[in-house]
Amino acid sequence: MSFFSSKTLRTLAATGVIAVLLGVSGCTEDGALNLDGPGDQALSDTTTERLQTAVTEAMQAAGASGALVGVWAPWAGNWEAGIGTTETGGGSEVTTDMAFRVGHVSGMMTCAVLLAMVDDGVVGLDDKAADYLAHQAGITGITLRQLCQGTSSLGDFEPGLRAQFDKNPTRIWPPGELISNGLVMSPDPLTPGTLYAKSSTNMVVLGRALEVAANSSWENLINKYLFGPLSLSHTNYPEASELTLPTDSLPGYAIVPKDGVPDCANPIPIEKLSNSMLAQAGGVTSTLSDLQRFASGYMDGNLLNEGSTASIIETAPLTAPKLDDTGNPVPLTAEEQAAADLTGSGLGVIKNGPLYGQSGSIPGYTTALLHDPTSGLTIAVVINSSAVKSDFVTQLALRLASIIAETDGGETFSVTWTEADTTAAMETYRVCPAP
Repeated sequence: MSFFSSKTLRTLAATGVIAVLLGVSGCTEDGALNLDGPGDQALSDTTTERLQTAVTEAMQAAGASGALVGVWAPWAGNWEAGIGTTETGGGSEVTTDMAFRVGHVSGMMTCAVLLAMVDDGVVGLDDKAADYLAHQAGITGITLRQLCQGTSSLGDFEPGLRAQFDKNPTRIWPPGELISNGLVMSPDPLTPGTLYAKSSTNMVVLGRALEVAANSSWENLINKYLFGPLSLSHTNYPEASELTLPTDSLPGYAIVPKDGVPDCANPIPIEKLSNSMLAQAGGVTSTLSDLQRFASGYMDGNLLNEGSTASIIETAPLTAPKLDDTGNPVPLTAEEQAAADLTGSGLGVIKNGPLYGQSGSIPGYTTALLHDPTSGLTIAVVINSSAVKSDFVTQLALRLASIIAETDGGETFSVTWTEADTTAAMETYRVCPAP
């Protein structure tokens, strides 16, 4: 098997011949890739003012100088904006074409590669990871599906290594070392297929298994099965030694404590970073428009066949069932069942009502990407601060969704939460004091 370079793949994508050359699945029923972007209709001024207020308030709470946000609602219009500046109190204005590190949204892309390889016949969704990683201890019984869905029971390497990531962001981390740190945090014995648990270890193990299955590097695989077919020409998986973003990118910042309190007035620039610290769980760089293209392409049938597309939003519960004294599940009330149906873990995505997507951070940035396969709504937002938890930016995206539902959604899109609900939730994750 031969493999193209990243540059060659993007050239082929631009000329429209990559799908033929690489034999990649992802066609519509008539055999043609549907790569049309959102229309040009703009959201109303009233709506965009409310959206901008929400993002600006979130930036202040997170200690961010800038943000990129996109809301694409097919029935109402689109809004893409760069808000703030590249430095606290100055610098250049943020523009919508700036690149950034997408953090844990990368895991969603890793699952997209898995499903595309399933469609291509390279692997099976329920293959055992150990079939490909025969020398990797501690993964017995875990399937590729469980890694993607977060039900493998593998522990997360991030909490134990986060301080090292922050102190030495340019260190190049071997994948085996990340996996080993995750295994230390894993239960003994493993209980794959039982409960969801957030763990970046899943995506690194999954990426390694796919590399072995295809006898290829991750850069080649993600270009072949994702970036090329969806023409994500501004999205990249950098080499581990490629420490800087292009000069016109959105700068990222971290906030460190001073006398035990976050020093929000003096954020620390993250100028160099090796994406190897998160690898397939968080190593991708992209742009606002490419994130929209990816979310809709992944979940609307433009990349995968019908069966694989449907499997993305088949969810597992996020919480364990209640048990009675004999250990049997306690039936949920109608109200409890309705609440449970609003959440879940799909393949690379977390369900929040009608929206599916992912959120997370990497030093310098916190990002959320949500999409509704029914209405076509996509919301992407990144703030240039990694001081807040991923739940903060998820609630920000849900706040933007509630605004769209209230002002422009009508019968097309609706949610069960209010803007006030999400504002209150974000307050619980606030890092910097209110002005």
